[in-house]
Amino acid sequence: MIIFAYGRVSTKEQSADNQRLEIEKAGYTVDYWFADTVSGKTSASQRPQFAALLAQIRKGETLLVSKLDRLGRDAQDVGATVKPRPCRPQWGKRIFLSQMMGSGHGLISESNTF
Repeated sequence: MIIFAYGRVSTKEQSADNQRLEIEKAGYTVDYWFADTVSGKTSASQRPQFAALLAQIRKGETLLVSKLDRLGRDAQDVGATVKPRPCRPQWGKRIFLSQMMGSGHGLISESNTF
């Protein structure tokens, strides 16, 4: 299983390295790591590294984030980020969100059931 991971920090004084470490401490080996330095108010569609991730990830591969708020500033923004659209053919099928074993880590994975 290919694991993609995404991190986001708000300022250049911060590092997303701790977010990657959290994912790895949860037992995942990250194959591809992407991180942006942008405000949480910036929509995911405006984040260069997130866009690069979307261009590379394929059906059946997994995207992990240390916290769901890395994908958006609120539930509505996160929903818009992961909602399938015609301009996102690489997602193919609907994806789902879940919390990993109550750890606070967010898991995004493609679902073949939608």
